[in-house]
Amino acid sequence: RKLALFVLPYVAIAEEKVFSVRRFAETLNFGVEGYYGTSGRFPVPTHPTLLVCTIEKANSVVNHLLEERRQSEIGSIVVDELHMIGDGKR
Repeated sequence: RKLALFVLPYVAIAEEKVFSVRRFAETLNFGVEGYYGTSGRFPVPTHPTLLVCTIEKANSVVNHLLEERRQSEIGSIVVDELHMIGDGKR
């Protein structure tokens, strides 16, 4: 079991997703943590966790894992609203 990143474009959407997925995660015995705004902790957890991130925080999480040579702990990355990456209006 590995880490999964769910990348969303806005803090408000990420907050809402963390809240809605937590009940589901408890039933299936995995953690959910938010990485957006001032939320999120480093080092990244080592136990199986869904990390719900904004684009900017996802970048920080991946860089942190690379620096610690823990990139093999990433099992999947899902990017919602992929077309917004690189949008100059963000």
